[in-house]
Amino acid sequence: MAEHLVVDSRHLNPVVAELGSMGLKAESVERVDRLDLARLTFPDLRAYRAAALPEHVNELLAKRGTLKRISALDVLLMDLRTRFAREHGHVPALDDDAEAAVGLPQHKTIPVKPTPVADAPPSTAKEGDGDGVVVAVVDTPVYPDAFDGTVTGNQHAEPTGTVMSVHGTFVSALVKRFAPRAEIVVAGALGDEDETRTAWDVAATMSERFADRRPAIVNMSLGVANDEPEPPLALRRVLDRLGDGVLVVAAAGNRQNLDDPPAEIWPAAMTSVCAVGSATGDFSMRRPWVDLVAPGSTWSARGCRRSSCGAARPGSPRGAGPRSPRPRSPARWPR
Repeated sequence: MAEHLVVDSRHLNPVVAELGSMGLKAESVERVDRLDLARLTFPDLRAYRAAALPEHVNELLAKRGTLKRISALDVLLMDLRTRFAREHGHVPALDDDAEAAVGLPQHKTIPVKPTPVADAPPSTAKEGDGDGVVVAVVDTPVYPDAFDGTVTGNQHAEPTGTVMSVHGTFVSALVKRFAPRAEIVVAGALGDEDETRTAWDVAATMSERFADRRPAIVNMSLGVANDEPEPPLALRRVLDRLGDGVLVVAAAGNRQNLDDPPAEIWPAAMTSVCAVGSATGDFSMRRPWVDLVAPGSTWSARGCRRSSCGAARPGSPRGAGPRSPRPRSPARWPR
């Protein structure tokens, strides 16, 4: 199984040299120059893990709890950071790219192209709402011809009878319902239901899609649970590169009813992001970093109908807010 290491590309040469001294060589290197990041792919690190684990086992056990939860990339990151600190006096920006970026609430699929529904509740938006505002939807690609020319970006091919995800189409339709004049730019960072994407894939797609069209609001109906106290490097970097004055809204996630729910879902748990959850049902994350909750079931919108979608309404694109870290007031759920 391939393993992926994400490195700040400004540190790439010394990292590659250090890996060489460890007997490791990446089979490929991808770059996203706009983010100053590179991703190194290794075909198999199981032999390396077995050889290097004893040196770091106590530190990694304190972090992961059991040997089964210590991956080869955990060992590699610990090894590299220790070597750089000891030999060079600094630690380069490093991260793995092992965890999947999951569509939230989840990918709902239907076997045919979505069509408008006659019983969708009427919009309360005024005719000019959203005028001049660019809203980015980071989600699955949208279906062609589901919208007029104010929705652009990654698109699905025409359906051929196979089941395909409609989540990005649904979210875009909701934004249009509440802000009909907004321009929507879709970053189709998530694949269909059988296709796994990672934080790197999300960041790379966002960087490409927003290179020439800077959004005022970014809606991210996705999340990564990496068992770490900080978000993946690729997600941090792409959100930082958006610049000031961009409001990022992210799904809090639907993992609260798991036996062991994660402490954080990224990017929702970042202090610069508005984390939105559902006030209905026991699935939505109930953590101190959740900023806003709203009814999250049976939303309908132009383009398709979704029942029990489990997602609170996306942020209404009426203006941009600050992205600087702010004190959090935990959201309130109904008793």
